Amino acid sequence: MKKYIIVVLMLIGQLSLFGQNECEIYFETKTATANYVEVDVKANNFTDVLGFQMYLHWDSLVMVKNSITYSNPDLAGISFGNGELGADILSSNWFSNSGLGLDLADGTVLFTVKYDYTGDPCDETTLDLIDPDQYRKSLITYGYDEETEYPLNSIPSTIMIPGDNCNGGGNNTGTGLLVDDVIGGNGTEICIPIRVDSFVNISALQFSICYDNDVISYVGESNNFALNNGANVTTFVTGDSTYKYLMYSDTPLTLGDDSILIELCFLVNGNNGDVGCLTFCDSLELEVTDQNGVILPSYSQDGCLTVGDVDNAVKFIASNEKADKESSVCVDITTENFTNIESFQYIVQWDASVMTWKGLGSVNNIGITEGASGNILLVGDNQLKIAWNSALGKTVDDGDILFQLCYDIIGDCKSKTDVEIVGDPPNFAIEVTSNEVVLPHIEIPGSVEVQCLIEITDMSIENVKCNGQNTGAIYITISGDPADYLFAWKNSNGVTISTQQNLVGVPAGTYTVVVTDKTDSNISTTKTMTITEPDPLSINASVTDETCSSKGAIGLTVLGGTSPYTFDWTPSSIGNTAVATGLDAGDYSVTVTDANNCPSVTDNYTVGSSITALEASFEMTDITCKGANDGSIKVTASGGCTPYDFEWSDGIAGTSTRDNLGAGDYTI
Repeated sequence: MKKYIIVVLMLIGQLSLFGQNECEIYFETKTATANYVEVDVKANNFTDVLGFQMYLHWDSLVMVKNSITYSNPDLAGISFGNGELGADILSSNWFSNSGLGLDLADGTVLFTVKYDYTGDPCDETTLDLIDPDQYRKSLITYGYDEETEYPLNSIPSTIMIPGDNCNGGGNNTGTGLLVDDVIGGNGTEICIPIRVDSFVNISALQFSICYDNDVISYVGESNNFALNNGANVTTFVTGDSTYKYLMYSDTPLTLGDDSILIELCFLVNGNNGDVGCLTFCDSLELEVTDQNGVILPSYSQDGCLTVGDVDNAVKFIASNEKADKESSVCVDITTENFTNIESFQYIVQWDASVMTWKGLGSVNNIGITEGASGNILLVGDNQLKIAWNSALGKTVDDGDILFQLCYDIIGDCKSKTDVEIVGDPPNFAIEVTSNEVVLPHIEIPGSVEVQCLIEITDMSIENVKCNGQNTGAIYITISGDPADYLFAWKNSNGVTISTQQNLVGVPAGTYTVVVTDKTDSNISTTKTMTITEPDPLSINASVTDETCSSKGAIGLTVLGGTSPYTFDWTPSSIGNTAVATGLDAGDYSVTVTDANNCPSVTDNYTVGSSITALEASFEMTDITCKGANDGSIKVTASGGCTPYDFEWSDGIAGTSTRDNLGAGDYTI
C-alpha cells in the first residue's frame, strides 16, 4: 500500500511541474514619435524564475537601438550585450542573486528599449525573441527545476514608422474596411461591426481577420449587407482564431461611408482588462475588385475589444464645436472615470482639408506637453499621437477637461470634420492603465463645423415709379449658397409677406429681411430697407394777367412724379415748357406727364387783362360868326394804354386839342 502511495505522490509532483504556466515575454509601445519609439519589454507568468537569457531581434534597416532603461530592483544584476551580435540583436541576461525563484506581477516591465528610426515612413519591422545560433538561445530557468533550461516564449510585435497613407493608419486611400473598438463584459456576447469607406461599385471582396481566442471566441455573424443584397458570400473560420470572408456579386454593390458591411459576433472569454484585437491578417489578404474586374487600392484598420464593465470604463470625449471661417477653434477632450490612471495612449485624427493643427490649449494638471520630447506628437497633417504616463496615478473629476486641442480653420462654409479618438493596432492600440492593469475604455468622437456669419453682400432696391403702384422690389446677394438659408420678409407691421430670397411686386414701405441658416437657427442676419415712391403728380400755377406794359404768362410748379416733365399746352404753339409767356388774355390748358409716364395731370387757366376799353370825350366851341375861324375841339382820352396817339382827318396829328377851326366836320 505504501508503495502505491509513493507512486501517486510522485505523479502529482510531475503533474505540478508540467502544469506550471510558462513565462511569456511581450512588447508594448510606450512612446512613439516621428523620430523614435520606446518599447517596454514585459512579462506574464513570471513565477519562480531563477534566471533568463533572451535575444531581442528587429530589422536594423528600420530602426536601431539608442538606449536601454530599467529600474526594477527585483532584477538587480540584469545585463545587456553591447552590439557584439550585430545592430539588429540585443542580448539580456539575469540570474537571481539570492538563488531563490522570483515572482513578478503580470505586465511587469523588465526593461525599456529606445529605438531611433532609420527607415522611411511606413516601413515596419517585427520585434521578437530569437535563437541566434545553436549556442545562443532565449531560455529561462525556474526554481522548481533549476537544472533545466526551458525555451523562453514571446509574442511578436510589429513596429511601424509613422507616416501618411500607411496601411491601417489615419490617412488612407482606396476602399477601406474598419473594425470598431468596443468594450464587452466577461461571459457576454457582442457583435463587432466591420465598416466601410469608399465602397462604390464593388463586385468582389476577400479578407481575413485574426483574433485572440483566449479573449474572444467566434459564435457567428450578423447584418451581412452583401448577402442581404443578393451577393454570393462565403464565410468560415479556420483553426480557432481566423475568420475568412469571400464575396462575389453580379450586381456591383455600393455602401455609404461608415456603414456596416457585416458584424462578427463573439463570446467574451477574457478577464477585465484583457484586450483582444481583430487584426486583418495575411491568411486571406484584403482584395477589393470593382465592376470592371479591376483590383482597387484598399486599406484596413484593426480594432480591439477590451474586457470590462462599460459603465465603469474610462471615457475620453471630444467636444462638438462650431467655428467661423478663417478663425481658430479648440476641441475639449474631457474624461469620465479617470481614477488613479497611470497611462493612456491613443490617436486623435481629423480632416486636414477643414482644419490644421495649431497647438495645445488649456491643460489639466496631469502634465501633458507637445513636441518630440512631449506627450503629443503631430503625425502627417491630420493625426496626433498622444502617449501619457505618470509614476503616480492621477485622478480627474468627471466632466473635467484633460486638455484642449486647438486648430486653425481652413475649410469653406458648411464643411465639417469628425474629431476621432482611435488606435492603430498593433503598434499603437488605444490603452489605459491603472496599477499596471489595462482598463476598459470608451472613446466618443467630436466634430468641428465651419460656420460662416451670414452676410448680405449686395442689395439692389427698385423703388415704386408711380405713386400708389405695387412695383417695388428688393434684390439681395448673400455669402454662401442661398439654398442653405431660409428667408423671411416682413412689412412695417411685422407681418411676413414673402419667404423668397428677393422681394418683388410690393408698394412703397419699410421692409425687413431675416436670413437664417437652415441647419442652425442661431445663425441669422437681419437687414431693414426702404422702398420709396414719388408723391402724387400735381400742378401749382401762377397766372399773370396781360397789362399795358406786358403780355400775360402762366408759370407752372410741378409737384410729385419724377422729372423731367413733359408739358402739352393748348394752344400747342406755346411749346413744351413749364412757363408760358407772351400770352394774350384768354383761356389755356396744359397736360403734364412725368418721366415714368405715370398718369398725367391736366389743368385749365385763364389769362386776364387790366386794360379797359379806349374811350374819348369832346369839348367843342363853335365859331362866333359865319366865316370865322375861332372854333375849337378838345379831346380827352381814357382807358386803353397811354400814351395816346391822336390823328385828325385833316392830317393834323399828335395833339388832342384843335384851335382856330372854321366851321366843318372833323374826325379823330
